[in-house]
Amino acid sequence: KLESVQHIQLENEKELRICRDRLALTDKLKYQVLQLQNEVLLTQEFHQKCQEKLHHANGMSKHRAEESYLINALRAEIKVLKDDNNRRSNLLEATQARLAEMEDKLKAKDEIITKIKDSFESAKSGHKAQLQVLEERCAGLVQANHNFEGQIMDLTGQLDQAMHRKMAAARRRIGQSTTTTTNLSEMASLDLGSIEANTEGKAKGGNGDSKTKSKTDGSGGKVSEGMSKSSLTKLDTAGGVTEQPGGMKGENGEDGRVGGGGSGETTSTEKKEKSETDQQAPAVGSVQSGAETLLDSGFPSRASYRQDSPSDASVASGLAQSLNTADSACWPKEN
Repeated sequence: KLESVQHIQLENEKELRICRDRLALTDKLKYQVLQLQNEVLLTQEFHQKCQEKLHHANGMSKHRAEESYLINALRAEIKVLKDDNNRRSNLLEATQARLAEMEDKLKAKDEIITKIKDSFESAKSGHKAQLQVLEERCAGLVQANHNFEGQIMDLTGQLDQAMHRKMAAARRRIGQSTTTTTNLSEMASLDLGSIEANTEGKAKGGNGDSKTKSKTDGSGGKVSEGMSKSSLTKLDTAGGVTEQPGGMKGENGEDGRVGGGGSGETTSTEKKEKSETDQQAPAVGSVQSGAETLLDSGFPSRASYRQDSPSDASVASGLAQSLNTADSACWPKEN
């Protein structure tokens, strides 16, 4: 019995050990089941999220073309900016090199300028006396130039005054010659009348002697009437006398026997004015030659002192015109 009981006890212990092993395995499997359940839950959540992402990706597929265009544009802009940055970097390097070179040149030029200033100061201090002498000589030349300019202006004024007096005398002679021409015209008409009367008397009387009658003109002068036709006074186009009665020759009644009343006084006055003009002519010529000598010697002409004065050619043409119009061309005309 004891052995049977022991045998039963051993079998029970063996079953108990097997049950314990099964219980441990069951607990282990339960733990694994719990882990697997948790993993399933996590997998379901991940699957749900993936589904949501998939739906979202399907909705965003429409904007992929626009995004690609934008991305390409941004990439191109980035490339341009990189190129610009590289170019500016190269330019900056070149500018820095050029700046360094210019600084070196500036330093060299400053050194050269300093040397030139030193040499200039040394030369100036060495030639100070010569510079002072040259300045004094220049001041003397300026003073002499002013004196010559004053003399030129004085000579110019004298020349203008002499030419003005000459023009005034010519104007007076022209006026007197006009008066004498009028008187000579009246005398010529009287001589023609006397010749016709003498011719008629000779044809009637036949005495052959030329009768001379004296008539007094309006001014009190006596004019011969019994003159031959060949000795009549001839007048030129300018009003001057080329041949006068009785063999009298001259210009504008200079002999005092031809013309109206007071012709002798007029003739003496004209002779006096002519002699004065002839005396003034050498003086005018000497003044003019002196002025021309000064002008030829290198001094400035009077046109540089008088802004309204004409040139030499215009002065010559003005003098030629003034001889005809009896007006002085030497004086400046007022505007």
